[in-house]
Amino acid sequence: MIAFGSMFLDPECSKNIDYLMSYFDSTGINHASEEGMKIIQDYMKDHRLFAEANHVVDHNDHVVEIAGIDHVGLGSDFDGVGPSLPVGLPDVSGYPVIVTELLKRGYSNKEIKKILGQNLLRVWQRVIDVADSMN
Repeated sequence: MIAFGSMFLDPECSKNIDYLMSYFDSTGINHASEEGMKIIQDYMKDHRLFAEANHVVDHNDHVVEIAGIDHVGLGSDFDGVGPSLPVGLPDVSGYPVIVTELLKRGYSNKEIKKILGQNLLRVWQRVIDVADSMN
């Protein structure tokens, strides 16, 4: 399940976010304060903090290479990665961006359906079956 946090998707974003968090820790400045937000805005002028939707698909491609199409899915973590979501993926309304990129890269409709949820449902059904067999 590919998480959408920019720090997980793009090494440059990860490095830049780590730097900022270390800066805030060392100075005691609250990143959410007016001063902290100004520092972030200034830093963003020359440093990337947010991945792009294509980075999600890059990770998808990598998992498919390693484990196969039956072992990948989208694990957005919309409620857990805070304000680090990739540009163009604020919520599920951005999924067409991912689907478009998957199509551009040659994924079939069948493969895309697996990525969008069929793999998860298959595994979850297996979990239920095993749990039922243990009762």
